[in-house]
Amino acid sequence: MVDVRMRAVFKRLISLPLTIILVALVAAMILALFFGAPAMAVLETVDMLRMRATTQAIVTGVGVVTADEGSRPKVAYQYTVNGTRYVSRHYAPGWWANGGTWTGGGSDIKRRFKIAQAVLIHYQPANPGRACLEYGWFKWSIGFSLAVWGMVFSRFAGKTKIEMRSGQVQQGSDEKGPPHIPGIWRRSAGNGMMWSGGLLVFFAPDILPVTQVGKYLAEFLAVTVLCTLYQLSQRRAVVTPDN
Repeated sequence: MVDVRMRAVFKRLISLPLTIILVALVAAMILALFFGAPAMAVLETVDMLRMRATTQAIVTGVGVVTADEGSRPKVAYQYTVNGTRYVSRHYAPGWWANGGTWTGGGSDIKRRFKIAQAVLIHYQPANPGRACLEYGWFKWSIGFSLAVWGMVFSRFAGKTKIEMRSGQVQQGSDEKGPPHIPGIWRRSAGNGMMWSGGLLVFFAPDILPVTQVGKYLAEFLAVTVLCTLYQLSQRRAVVTPDN
């Protein structure tokens, strides 16, 4: 009997750390889902702010790194700052575009860059050895952040109070009525973020250049307007029921 009890206690002691590990893994996955991509975008922004200086460089190698999860571009280049020659393979600001792999990564790199080609690079004035070939944000850092937080924002926007012709009720009840305009704007903004993020991930180039920020903002506004028009059409359908 004592031996059976000792075994039961031992099994409990073993299962406790496993439970803690599983809970920690799940928590880490949730944190990575919601905060991983935004954290990468922040790091890329900080990196770009540090890489304010520019100079000419010469491409010395072009290739693609492949892995089971995907691929990424690999470009070597050399440049000179204050009489000192540097060699770098740093492709873009941050970590993700330089250390990770993704589907279709670097698929067009050999078309865009050739050996002995002159290119403009950015580098850190305080640390000239730290440079990047592409100056912008990795599309997954921005696109995934927009998609995930757009879904969250749209979901929470749908939980706010809405006006009904018969009074104020919580959305999600069985009563039907037209949502008020602020609720439409919130849901449209969330849906605009979600769809814009998806478009960036699947159709944008690997790096979103700083010089094209205005273009991507215009696309986001266009998507948000379309989402708003759809929400308004749904509101009219509720306001004007079929006879």
